[in-house]
Amino acid sequence: MTSLIRSYRATGTIAVRPSRRGRFPGKYTEVDVRLLAEVDNAHEWLSSPATKCILIREYEEYGKGEYARLAEIAVAQIYNLRASPKYRRVAVNFEPTRPSPVSIGERRRPEPLGLPGFLRIDTVHQGDWDGEKGVYHINAVDAVTQFEVVGCTPRINAENLKPVLEAMLPQFPFPILGAHFDNGSEYINYSMEEMMKAMMVEFTKSRACRSQDNELVEGKNGAIIRKLIGYGHIPAARSGKVHAFYAAHLNPYLNFHRPCGFATVSLDARGKRERTYQTGDYATPHQKLRMLPDVETKLKPGISIETLDRKAAEMSDTEFTPRAKDSVAGTAVKQERCGNDGVEETDENQRRVSPCSLSSLGIRPNTPDSHIPTATTGAIPCPEEDKTKERKSVASRPPLHDLFQDHLVLETLLRFRIIRGLENAAGRPLSSPPQPGPPFSAGRVNTKSLSSAKFAINRQASTPTLASITGIDSSSVRNEISP
Repeated sequence: MTSLIRSYRATGTIAVRPSRRGRFPGKYTEVDVRLLAEVDNAHEWLSSPATKCILIREYEEYGKGEYARLAEIAVAQIYNLRASPKYRRVAVNFEPTRPSPVSIGERRRPEPLGLPGFLRIDTVHQGDWDGEKGVYHINAVDAVTQFEVVGCTPRINAENLKPVLEAMLPQFPFPILGAHFDNGSEYINYSMEEMMKAMMVEFTKSRACRSQDNELVEGKNGAIIRKLIGYGHIPAARSGKVHAFYAAHLNPYLNFHRPCGFATVSLDARGKRERTYQTGDYATPHQKLRMLPDVETKLKPGISIETLDRKAAEMSDTEFTPRAKDSVAGTAVKQERCGNDGVEETDENQRRVSPCSLSSLGIRPNTPDSHIPTATTGAIPCPEEDKTKERKSVASRPPLHDLFQDHLVLETLLRFRIIRGLENAAGRPLSSPPQPGPPFSAGRVNTKSLSSAKFAINRQASTPTLASITGIDSSSVRNEISP
């Protein structure tokens, strides 16, 4: 280090000293290394014997004198030059990652050609809660008639997905001719390929960077599942009940009583396709199926169009909605809903918490936090309830760990009432106001400090007390909290 400092002070620079060791003179120059790199780049890095053959041909057959020294190179020396720093500086080649091809399914957009039976299938996850997986909804939509069948499974693997699909596909009134999936591993696997081959169904998958390949079922995911079921967590253990509800009520409603839009496609002056939805373009999937030519020949054996007509005429569209079914068939699913720790809630508590639910599963679509005990939306009583009902005494209260299973007791607890009052006092801070500095300094009025002091006094005067927010006297709070 001292010698480097002395050299810098003397010359103003620090130069690398050349090695003084004796070494053999190099035969191949930097020009030869560049020529070898050009040959390798042009021929995609062949083996050394093949590369040597090319170097010999360049010199002997094509008369290029710059290859004279490389024509005599040894095979092992080619590997040595390729590993040298000079070669790597001129022969660096960056390539994108080459994905390994998967032979399962055909990567293309399906072409139904006006025939029903070409399905678009996708998965919708209901979300996790405290590390527990929710159910998975399987959505299958026909590309021509928009016949839709929804299923539910606790997991998306071959063991759980295959039985659900085998139960869903027979619900379509026409034979299945093709199935189109995205590139998820739950569908692109050998088990699914064997199932499609056994059913003699065309197996296709979406192309890269072509989001419109599966746009129909993606739109149905939001317009049907997310709108009707919502985003709240449903435990995976309830997948069987949800699937039974879909098969008995939701799927018939979607196919016989809910109109869908069928776009009218036209070409503009530039030849670009335009989609418009006129008033007459809306019909139920059952009505769209009837409009197809020779519809009787497109149905499964044993199913006639008269059978479908009788099923559609059993109830009107409004009578068959899941909202009307909430008090009849959907009760079997709603009454067995679980609490936060998996314990089944009683009918009284469910009526207390959500008696006006619009969903057959007892889940409000617009209140994703209704499962949280302190959420205000989960403990609001309905107008028809008796608000003067006698509250339970302190002695009859259950232990603290059971409070979250009985919303009625939770609402009567003093600590919970305080929390509810604080949540309802949004926009009214309870923290103490900042202490203002002296409004006068150095014999002159500090207008800024004076205005801050005035604001602090007004804020302190308008700050609500705990009793004004919650309606609870402070003495009762001390008696409740004290041991």
